[in-house]
Amino acid sequence: MKKNILLLAFILNLYPALQHFNFSLTSNAVVMGQNAPNEEAEACADPFRIYFKVGCMDYVEFCPRQVDCDNPSNVISSDPCFIESSNPDYDCLNKAGGGGGGGGGGGGVDYARSAAARILVNKHVTPATTHSSGVADKASAKQNLTDVANGDKAHTSNYGNAPGTTTALNQSLLNGVEQLASKNTFSISEIAGGSHSAGSEHYYGNAIDVNYVNGEHVDIGHMSDAEIMAFRNAAYNAGASKVYDPLNEPVHHYNHFHIQW
Repeated sequence: MKKNILLLAFILNLYPALQHFNFSLTSNAVVMGQNAPNEEAEACADPFRIYFKVGCMDYVEFCPRQVDCDNPSNVISSDPCFIESSNPDYDCLNKAGGGGGGGGGGGGVDYARSAAARILVNKHVTPATTHSSGVADKASAKQNLTDVANGDKAHTSNYGNAPGTTTALNQSLLNGVEQLASKNTFSISEIAGGSHSAGSEHYYGNAIDVNYVNGEHVDIGHMSDAEIMAFRNAAYNAGASKVYDPLNEPVHHYNHFHIQW
């Protein structure tokens, strides 16, 4: 009996120490697991897509990213989104061309709408939203493209020499802009809008003005002769019939390219 009492007393005295020992081991294991210097979160691909519409074109934008596999709300890395696909909305296009003059007329409208919509989301092309004159109207380069993408005609401006009319945009112009954008980045300062010389091809949707090329302002102070000639040749290769620039026509085109189809 006496031995049993002594054993029980020994166990009771030892238990607190054992309890503290186990707790310390458990705590240390957790801390080491959280703070291990070489431990990194495992990355899992978790891209997402953005769906939107411009004119009669349906677009899907793909946005790559990686997240923590164990905690998906923790984004580890992300890359710039890009256009994954573009598809025409044929019901929309048929309504735009429906009841037209028969033959191939509707096809031209459909092509212009699709091309204008593609240019609007092309990251290599920046159409201006204002005029250098400061006059506010519905004829900025971006508005011209937006109107055509929506099945309407582009507006000209109504000040200076501008006639205040509407016009279609030349299919060759739209195709040329896309071709130029395949190897260059540039800003379009005017298409049908703005005030140009009387009877200018701008007013008929046949010309664009470009004031920035590959991040440089168009003038002899920012672009080298070789760079100006290279973009001029690229425009001709894209089907242009006339190109004026600071080198070949410095009086009126000292600060932009005039590219005409």
